[in-house]
Amino acid sequence: MNPLTVHPLKLILLVLLPLAADAAPPPYWPVYPPSPYYYPPAPIHQPAASAPAQEAARATTVELTAEPPPPPVIAVDDALIAEPAENSPSDVETAPLPLPNEESASDAGSYEAAVSSEAAVSNDNTEDALLAQEIAGAIQQGNFAEAYYLWRPRAEAGNADAQYGIGWMYHNGYGLAIDDDEAVAWWQLASRQGHIDATFALGMLYGLGEGDVRRDMKLAVSYYHQAAREGHEDARLLLRTLIVEGDSHARQLMQTLLEENRVKELTPPAQITSPKANVRKGPGTKYKVLITLKQEHALMPLKREGRWLLLGIKGKEFTGWVHDSLVGGEILTE
Repeated sequence: MNPLTVHPLKLILLVLLPLAADAAPPPYWPVYPPSPYYYPPAPIHQPAASAPAQEAARATTVELTAEPPPPPVIAVDDALIAEPAENSPSDVETAPLPLPNEESASDAGSYEAAVSSEAAVSNDNTEDALLAQEIAGAIQQGNFAEAYYLWRPRAEAGNADAQYGIGWMYHNGYGLAIDDDEAVAWWQLASRQGHIDATFALGMLYGLGEGDVRRDMKLAVSYYHQAAREGHEDARLLLRTLIVEGDSHARQLMQTLLEENRVKELTPPAQITSPKANVRKGPGTKYKVLITLKQEHALMPLKREGRWLLLGIKGKEFTGWVHDSLVGGEILTE
């Protein structure tokens, strides 16, 4: 064989190896959320934002002090227009924490113990932050084995963030074979400790039915509701969307929350403030009237189009549209 002749297989390897060496690892921290699920918590040290981004961030924090003008009173349907009463602010006073009594040795000892305990917690938080930064660096470099090595002992010791991270690695196949059964097992451990993103991830997994995990909307709605109760806004939005789309489990949840006056777990509650109000099939007077409700009928705001609100209705299995001038309470804004 001519020594200058290169075997075709060797030629392919010579071409592909440099490309593989330069390939970037899968994105980790910058993208949010991944696939349909959230990444583990980002490291505490983030790159400085650009000047325009900082200006935009400052702009979003400006508090608006001017009150918006009241909406114009208009006649809609055969229902009366009622001006919703303003809620009186709650006068809740918080008592100041007592200062340590210099004349009391027991009080001074308690104060010193509290300070020592707070310092210990601060040290633990610093250690956790440094570990999170180390794990972030390993994953950003594509070193998933090191991230797993750092996460696994803490996950087994009961750390919810680590349990969520291990589940995320199994779900996405980063450094491990994709195994959604394992992802579920780790996310459930984290969820039981109140890890809100793990709870939401379980809802997404069962809601989509990916891999070996079969779709189970009853279970998905249950996890979404759990996350919503803990303040997860995406879970609340998803549940409202499922109600609008007619999912039976979500609508059953809607009725339970309406009957038990727990609407605020998904959205601020509302009620009819006019002596009567027509509920229509669409957002406008041209649509068919489905039912006429009396004053104080409980509602669950789900969606807004202009001045019309799509509402879940107590005691009814359907949703309908009502003009917002007939509805009291804090109402969804566009």
